[in-house]
Amino acid sequence: MDAVLDGEALSDCDQPPRLLDAMGAEVATSPRSFSFAYALVPDEPLVMGASYTIEHNCLGSRLLLVGDDGETSSFTVNTPADADPPALPDIAVGDTMAQEFENEFVGYSMDVEGQFEGILLVDIGQETTLDPEALEGEVGVVSVDTDFVIGHACVPTWADAQPGDSTTLAFASFDLAGNFSGWTEPEPVTVEDQGCQCRAGSSRPPVGTLALLLLGLWVRRRG
Repeated sequence: MDAVLDGEALSDCDQPPRLLDAMGAEVATSPRSFSFAYALVPDEPLVMGASYTIEHNCLGSRLLLVGDDGETSSFTVNTPADADPPALPDIAVGDTMAQEFENEFVGYSMDVEGQFEGILLVDIGQETTLDPEALEGEVGVVSVDTDFVIGHACVPTWADAQPGDSTTLAFASFDLAGNFSGWTEPEPVTVEDQGCQCRAGSSRPPVGTLALLLLGLWVRRRG
């Protein structure tokens, strides 16, 4: 996985990313996208020891974290095919925190911490429509780290969370070969009224998911 982008890039992408071999020839891929994630799935197995380049193209202007020159990312195939699913994520949700913003909006949120492999997926309220085989559908959060909250801080993931509200959380992950871990059992969480702990800047408009877009290359069960 080589880049993280903002959340509007897919809708306006008229020149999508391409996979090139070491000679600059395009390698046939089947693009997939779900919940702000974009993956290139090679139609044929990649060659062990060969080097490849991903051209970011129209998604490149949305990159927040980049490798190489910002317009491309390169890699070398140095491991055989991987068909083993990753372990289930081991994620814990912290206590409720409240933030009062300059516009007097109070956001309630809970920090997330724990371990997972690859890309973390969060189902909030058992509303996921993700099909992990087809790489289609929606989930509440897609992230490559645990630098996000459940609830509403600067970036909302559960925008309407108020003291006393309850929902459920389940976690899953894709490893970088595209293998799916499966979902953890949904666990209930409740927003507690802890009072306002700090004052922050302006809140952002509520959105349905964490605004992350992932650009990567998944060789799902092909090598």
